[in-house]
Amino acid sequence: MARTRICCAGRSNRASEPLRFLRLFLTLAMLAWLAGCAIQRPPAGAVSSIGPYPSFSGRLIVMQPVRRWQVQIDWRAATPSEGWLRLTHAASGRIVVLTWHGSTLHLNDNQDPTHPDRIVSEATLADYGIVLPPRELAAILLGRMPPQFRPAGPGHWEAHRHGDVIRIDWNASARRLTLTDLARGNRATLLIGNP
Repeated sequence: MARTRICCAGRSNRASEPLRFLRLFLTLAMLAWLAGCAIQRPPAGAVSSIGPYPSFSGRLIVMQPVRRWQVQIDWRAATPSEGWLRLTHAASGRIVVLTWHGSTLHLNDNQDPTHPDRIVSEATLADYGIVLPPRELAAILLGRMPPQFRPAGPGHWEAHRHGDVIRIDWNASARRLTLTDLARGNRATLLIGNP
């Protein structure tokens, strides 16, 4: 009788080894899956490594296929939905002030006597080197990447707009933000200076 019990005990030990192996395998698989989740890219609209920069002075350098120019920029936007910026072109004395509240944009150009203060569309801003709507640029400068921009590597994001690809490159040590319209060859570089 005792001998039978020993055999049965031995069989049950052998029978439980595959179960132990299965438990170990499942535990390791679960740990590997959790580790994989931990290193995935952050979701769109996640906190970026940029900013926050709610207020600063700096330079905006715009390079287009046919011309290159730069202006002094003064920026104030504590939230993406409302803000103010001034672009000053020292050589010509031109000063452009843009304010926004929600999607309403007001542009004041000291060299446009017929329309010194007017409501403008976002498309008009491209002529002034502003390739993103101000509320989106404000969100980026406040450290929140808009959801349409996907990570394309450390300090790089890309978005598709109207068939074009817009690329954002951020150099934290130089406090330099570069926006590139890859289809048209336009590039705007924002050098963030003192608050």
